[in-house]
Amino acid sequence: MKLTDLRPDPKNRRKHTARNVEMLQESIEHVGTGRSIVIDENDVVLAGNATIKAAAKVGLSKVTVVEAKGDEVIAVRRTGLSPKQKRALAMYDNRTAELAEWDMEQLEADHVAGLDLSDYFHVEEFDALTASGGVFRPELAPVAFASEVSPEGVDVAADRLAAVAGEARLRSEADMVTVVCPHCATPIRYSPDKGQG
Repeated sequence: MKLTDLRPDPKNRRKHTARNVEMLQESIEHVGTGRSIVIDENDVVLAGNATIKAAAKVGLSKVTVVEAKGDEVIAVRRTGLSPKQKRALAMYDNRTAELAEWDMEQLEADHVAGLDLSDYFHVEEFDALTASGGVFRPELAPVAFASEVSPEGVDVAADRLAAVAGEARLRSEADMVTVVCPHCATPIRYSPDKGQG
């Protein structure tokens, strides 16, 4: 199959910034393709819309299709990569995902059409996403970060979150606050009066 046979998803929920597509291009140029895309029976791209844009920009034209029913994991085996290239591939993969933005107009259209978005977003996550215009920003999420938390620091973190988001986004029960360890990303329940819960 040819790359030009694929059709982008007209209702893609992600917007791909120029930087996002540029980094995907860099990735393909430096370490080659590393992950599959998903297409449907009509060759519409369900996942990987930015990847096909970047692939076209670097001159790739061939697509290998693996027929699958969804009951197995499809692994792309890359051989011949140096340790540096393996690390670069992993870094590109993770960073390019961060550079895309949510298409808030499409998500709103989904909501109006009756699509239940609660399978994909907790209320607080969607609030943070809406407040930031489609870019997930940790400072708008309903958590503080452990590096900012001490018995005195919980109020500082809460004030910072409220100021950035325009309203208090910390949700607590029995005066407990969820904090996230900046080293291991473990959520920790914390009370300014009682310590770790």
